[in-house]
Formats: sequence, C-alpha cells, structure tokens
Amino acid sequence: MSIYGLVKKLFRDAQNSDDLAFFREISIFHGLQKRHLGRILQAMQKRKYYTGEIVFQQGQEGKAVFVIRSGGVELSRSGSNDKVKVLARLGPGQIFGEMALLEHQPRTATARVTEDGEIYLLYTATFESLLHRDPAVGVEIMRNIAVVLSALLRKSNEERDKEKGD
Repeated sequence: MSIYGLVKKLFRDAQNSDDLAFFREISIFHGLQKRHLGRILQAMQKRKYYTGEIVFQQGQEGKAVFVIRSGGVELSRSGSNDKVKVLARLGPGQIFGEMALLEHQPRTATARVTEDGEIYLLYTATFESLLHRDPAVGVEIMRNIAVVLSALLRKSNEERDKEKGD
C-alpha cells in the first residue's frame, strides 16, 4: 500500500471511530453493538445546514430522522391564529423528527437552523431496509424511541399541568 493509501486509511479509521463514539451517545442508538452502529452510520447522510435554513415544515410528510452533529435547530409550531410557539432549541447530539420512523404522518412542527452546522439524516425507507436485514437492531432502536417519546410526553404533560395551575 502506498503512503497516500495508508494515510487515507488512517484518517478514515480515525473519522469512523469519532463518528461511532458520537453515535453511541445518541439516545435512540443506546445499547447497539459497534457493528450495528457502523451499519446505521453508513446508511446516514451528512449534510451542512446554514442559519435560517428550514430543515422541514410543519405539515410536510415526515420522511427522515435527524441527528445534530454541530450547530443548532429550533422546533416551532404555528397555531390556528398563526401565532408561532417555540417548542425546543436543540444542539449537538440531539435528535429530532424521530416520529417519521414510526409513521408516515405530517410533521407537527417546523425545524429551522439557528446556527450553521452539520446534521445527519436517516431516511425512513433506508431505516426500514435496515430493519429487514437485522430485526434485532430495529427492536432496540424502537425500544429506545419509545423511551424518548415517553419522556417527551411526560414533559409535555407536566408543562400543561403547570399552565393549568397558574
């Protein structure tokens, strides 16, 4: 192997190791083996997003889940009176759009980039093909998604209860 090939392989291995360590910390990927994380990483696309860019609009069909590698994203929802409510501000290591892995329904919020960065995306169709090849991975991811959604629902209920109490 040439010196160029060796350097390229070392860089690729170091980058892959860094990406695997990053994905190991993402809530929906907890408990997955290194080889399973590697498959998911290969299936994902990484894209640069810029401040002000819309990742997806409320009402669009959900076709992907997103993982923020760097930068920031704001999730907001427009109400019936066109008043916009900020639901969350997200940063590196956080996921959004995970409902798209469960159902093909319209997005309930708009995701807008608040800080330039890189975001990984995994299309639902790609995820479904991964599930067919390795159902055990799908079971673990779905369990993790259920935990994440349960926590979000609990938080939402607590906030609603606070608003009623005020």
